[in-house]
Amino acid sequence: GYVEGLYAGGGTNIHGSLTAALAQLKDSQQPHFVLFLTDGLPTVGEKSEVKIVAAAKAANGVRARVLPFGVGFDVNSRLLDRLARENFGMSEYVRPNEDIEAHVAKVYNRIGSPVMTDVAVKFEFDTVKPEDGPVINRQYPPQVFDLFEGEQLVLVGRYKKTGAAKTVVTGRIGSTEKKFDFPAEFTAKSHDSSFAFVEKLWATRRIGEIIDQIDLHGQNDELVKELVALSTKHGILTPYTSFLADETARPSSLAATDSFRLAMPELKKLEEAEGRGAFLQRSNKLGFQFSNGPISGPAAGSGGAALQDLERDRTVPTQAVRNRGSETLYARGVEVSGQRIKLLVTPETSKLDLDKDKDQITTIDRYTDAYFALIQANTPDENQLFVQQQSDEQLLVKMRGKTYLVK
Repeated sequence: GYVEGLYAGGGTNIHGSLTAALAQLKDSQQPHFVLFLTDGLPTVGEKSEVKIVAAAKAANGVRARVLPFGVGFDVNSRLLDRLARENFGMSEYVRPNEDIEAHVAKVYNRIGSPVMTDVAVKFEFDTVKPEDGPVINRQYPPQVFDLFEGEQLVLVGRYKKTGAAKTVVTGRIGSTEKKFDFPAEFTAKSHDSSFAFVEKLWATRRIGEIIDQIDLHGQNDELVKELVALSTKHGILTPYTSFLADETARPSSLAATDSFRLAMPELKKLEEAEGRGAFLQRSNKLGFQFSNGPISGPAAGSGGAALQDLERDRTVPTQAVRNRGSETLYARGVEVSGQRIKLLVTPETSKLDLDKDKDQITTIDRYTDAYFALIQANTPDENQLFVQQQSDEQLLVKMRGKTYLVK
């Protein structure tokens, strides 16, 4: 009867609804989840983003996971991300033409079967002293998290010490504390490229974290420089480094200072709190933060659809090619082999792209003596590029300080 008496009065009291819901949760011995659905902006009660988030955090005394659902383009998506970040959850965005029930059902089915909650993963080295500092850094996911039935945890990070270690996993099953440990080996150097994808996966999540930090706390020169460097080195296209996909640009025009200058105004778009552009940016950001596979272009990752929409809105070119040095070379096709990015130049673009730099490029015809001499000098990983080259393709690649065009 109480529910039947409710009606839509046209106001959105985000502050009141969240604090009322969180105040009802008292039992800290079991996991709690708060699903917060909204299709608008805060218009009743407290309207300040910062104060709303602070009040929700203060009312959350049992570490409840707040899962905001932004429905439609009129939501304050930045506020939803702030709420999720400060309350152990993750935002979900529902487009106007999508069925909200499908999104809610997906999340509900996931959280309905927790296997272990408050999970933390640590790595212990026998020879590490306290003064050595942490061995693992920039680990993602970066905080305590939950595991649900059927899920696989993909945890990435960087390490500065090698050798044998013990992996310790702690968490709760119901109200019981659990601990598991097993041996691990941190390799100093890999002898092949079997796990080369891990570096790019880490870079993808790191980029998501950087975008999130800039989004929620404002621009920071060091973060912007790191975002551009990671995007360039790993060939990860973002809405804020889309200038890297300009096929008319030359390598000399993409110095670090120029890239930084071009990225700054693009990142100002994160100041958009509501509307279609803001909605798509936050949805896409999640694709980077929680990616379980390397993002090579705008259609990859769980946020790929949002980035494609963002591209159509802003006419962002969709393909770019980066090498692992300080220069950037462009072509129309992209393929990845190990840690290198293959540069495929189609006949229609080779003349346009290569004429100006022809004196710096060594042209080699396939299956000639020069070609086999190059193959002989390469590592097995480098030769994978040539194995994958198709008969109608040309390969532009920089090796050992020289640029080769293999026809």
